[in-house]
Amino acid sequence: MKAIKNILVPVDFSANAKAAFEYAVALAEDMGADTVKALYIYDDYMPSSPLADPLIIPSGKTSAELEADLDVFLQQEEVELDGVLVQRKVKIKPQATFGLPVETIVMFSETGDYDLIVMGTTGKKDLSEIWFGSTATNVSQKADCPVLLVPAGATYKHAKDMIYACDFDHKEIKHLGVVADVAQTLKTDVELLFVKTDENEGSHYTVDVKEMREVFKQTAPDVNFTAHVFAEDSVVDGINSFAKKSGADFVTVVTKYRSFWGRFLHASMTKQLAMYAEVPVLVIHVD
Repeated sequence: MKAIKNILVPVDFSANAKAAFEYAVALAEDMGADTVKALYIYDDYMPSSPLADPLIIPSGKTSAELEADLDVFLQQEEVELDGVLVQRKVKIKPQATFGLPVETIVMFSETGDYDLIVMGTTGKKDLSEIWFGSTATNVSQKADCPVLLVPAGATYKHAKDMIYACDFDHKEIKHLGVVADVAQTLKTDVELLFVKTDENEGSHYTVDVKEMREVFKQTAPDVNFTAHVFAEDSVVDGINSFAKKSGADFVTVVTKYRSFWGRFLHASMTKQLAMYAEVPVLVIHVD
């Protein structure tokens, strides 16, 4: 993971987006980043009737008025973040643009201008939200750069300990190298965590943990690395329980890029973490 210099934060003026923006600014100050871009995406699509497309609710505002809303949001945040931005190292850059949220954010990630995307997650909502997945979850599956999902109510603190959630589907050294890279960039300890459930009872996790400990020791000898097996009813419950017990600051998930159907079939764990994780989740893709 390269040094974090430029962070992209999509905002929609909701409480969760506000929390994610404040988290991103605090992280940027702590990491010595250069800029945080607040990206507001609006869609001026007007359905032929109010019932033509119930998923899109027109704002009734002009693009100039929507851009003014973004300026007001940032002015308010400047006041609230006064304690964070004492040294004023980080530049806050606003941008309002027309487009569809997921596609637009992914397009921004493909430019290579951003080292990290920070997005707020909403937690459990209605059935349609769970079925289709939130914007943040979809972005985390498709973006070209790492995505940090910040749960509602999370506030930033300097990270010292991260959980590497591992299911042993992919044990390549490349994955461990990515995790070591993150740990070295953020200067954190690493706690590899395998959550043992009834569904994965047959996994050879004991042997795998031993092998991975040795590989990680060779890959990143200066990083404090420990491995744990934690029994719980579900993986997400296990991660939340272990995070509380260990005081971990965030969870890292390393996944492979997949085709559309691959994402559809294998996205459930990331989606569950996005919905139910009680600590931030860093999602990183590898080829």
